[in-house]
Amino acid sequence: MAWRAFLHSFHVEYPGKSYTLKKESVIGRSFVLLENDIPAGSIQPEGFLTRKAAAGLPDDMPMPVKVFILWLAILLWRREANAQAMAAST
Repeated sequence: MAWRAFLHSFHVEYPGKSYTLKKESVIGRSFVLLENDIPAGSIQPEGFLTRKAAAGLPDDMPMPVKVFILWLAILLWRREANAQAMAAST
């Protein structure tokens, strides 16, 4: 797994599969899951000020991998929120 800090993306591999999780846009909070540059799933907040999210991930993806990918999205959301809070406090 590799993380590109400036691109906000993760490359996730497990036996026989390779995915990239990346933000859909610079200003949005939604993520797209790509397999060979083809959309295979998505994760997006259910609203602007909510902590609820909707995820559509491949059916054939093992549950531990799905949980890990969701965790990565949550991690990026928290890092972004912390960075915004720090910027607002200065």
